[in-house]
Amino acid sequence: MKSSFKQFKLSKEYLDTLENLDASSLRIKTRRNKVSGRLDYDGYQFGCSCPSCASQPLRNSAQNSTIPRTSSAVAGTLGAITTDSINGILSGNKWGFSWGNRTISYSFTTNFSEATNGFSSSDRVYLRRVSEGVRRNVRQILGYISTFINVDFREGDNNNLEKGLIRVYNSSNTFYAQAVYPHVADSNLNATRGDISLSPRYDYAGTSSSNNGFQSGPGTYGYMTLIHEVGHSLGLKHPFDPPQQLAADKDNTTNTLMTYNASGRSASTFMPYDIKALQSLYGARNYNNGNTDYQFTRIDQYNVGGISLVTSTNPTKITVWDSGGTDKFDFSALGDIAGGYRLDLNPGGILTAKSAYNATRYTVNRITYNTTTYGTAIADTVLIENLVNSSSSDEIFLNEASNNISGYKLSPNGNDIIWNSNQSDTLDLSLYASSSVTRTQTGQDLLLGLGRNGSVTVKNYYTSPLNILYQNNITNRPASIETTVQGTTSGDSLLAPTSTLSTTPVQSIPDGKSLLSVGNKQINPFNLSEGENWSGVKDVIVSSKQLSGLPPLP
Repeated sequence: MKSSFKQFKLSKEYLDTLENLDASSLRIKTRRNKVSGRLDYDGYQFGCSCPSCASQPLRNSAQNSTIPRTSSAVAGTLGAITTDSINGILSGNKWGFSWGNRTISYSFTTNFSEATNGFSSSDRVYLRRVSEGVRRNVRQILGYISTFINVDFREGDNNNLEKGLIRVYNSSNTFYAQAVYPHVADSNLNATRGDISLSPRYDYAGTSSSNNGFQSGPGTYGYMTLIHEVGHSLGLKHPFDPPQQLAADKDNTTNTLMTYNASGRSASTFMPYDIKALQSLYGARNYNNGNTDYQFTRIDQYNVGGISLVTSTNPTKITVWDSGGTDKFDFSALGDIAGGYRLDLNPGGILTAKSAYNATRYTVNRITYNTTTYGTAIADTVLIENLVNSSSSDEIFLNEASNNISGYKLSPNGNDIIWNSNQSDTLDLSLYASSSVTRTQTGQDLLLGLGRNGSVTVKNYYTSPLNILYQNNITNRPASIETTVQGTTSGDSLLAPTSTLSTTPVQSIPDGKSLLSVGNKQINPFNLSEGENWSGVKDVIVSSKQLSGLPPLP
């Protein structure tokens, strides 16, 4: 490649500022006040994700300063990620499938002894095949990408020198890692568009002192770098590159792997902005579009039917993509941790330990910001309906779907807090008799005491109540729910304390046969309450099969 690659000189003091970077073995010449973050080769822009660029505070004229994101609660709506945010990481380049199908070929070229249009003869001596460990990682990453975009990836036959549209190779002229943007009309297998060039110095597996090697698995910087470079080869750019920059407060790995603000633990998948940006280029693929149960083995790892998205011994960041169905996040297998978990079900939200939320601090241009250290993010437009709690103290943020919160055992459950509930949501306490649960109003919040097993606080319950399911299908429902008036059937009894014809939510039994009216005024069946004075009851008919557990009639 061009000699400009050889001029890619970086200061060790910049390298040493990046978490997890092993710079001790690097021999680096410095060039004062000059850091090149992107390189041009034959008119093609390379996306550089070398560790030094990720940490250096200087930008050249083409690289405006960026500020990491300060994470906050995500709006509870679909399409929470804005178009401006997506445009901030779109390069304007993409594969156009001029070859007639939606398959992108890739290869790990054996050698470059044959002449190609992309490389001069002096460059070919620097190009070598990557190791099997790198090939394994690239195959895994491309397979994962094909689960959320409408593209298939096919590996070329290296024995027949089928080069592939995306070629991955080692080059001694590459400092760490670089990639070339695609082209909408380019089907020339000799062109360098889409190529990913790696330094052979980093073609190794991670060790306890360094995880920058490209053979390293998920949860390492080397693996995250490979995903970053594949992002460039599909058309994603750095958030600080023109023509449009990502808003400064969103620029970190909680949102996008294309950032240079690599704070917190290394991501093992593309993050929500990346997924939405790639889907805007290539379309979204149906994946897990049935009723899917996500079993979490760690807050940053899960499996579906025993198959894990990623497996890492390191804390990491991942993203869930799910295209439909009625789905469940099951945290019951998570161990009890001090402080508990923060579980945000909203699109773009993140599931993490409370101690990890906004817990990583870093400074850019003398301003300090926070971001989440590790966890599982939820891709935009993904709605998860059901949640099984952990045994820790969970803080749960519901989304706009009809959510069901369950998992409350007759054993320690922690002290949970539920936000954003409404009358379409249900809290399942069906292992508990209603008489064993204490109810305390604090302002607009409802505190449900489960004895020695913990508690559940429903925030703003008295403003926007949810349904609470107790033992024997007894349900406390919000008074705003209307009921269908039905006729009297044999065995029905007249019940209803006149004192409870208010809108105060109390315990009752749901049943499609309930008939509720006072004169010509329809009232709510869910105002029937245990322990009420039943004298003066009239004009409210409830089927006798509902009477189990209610106080005796007068």
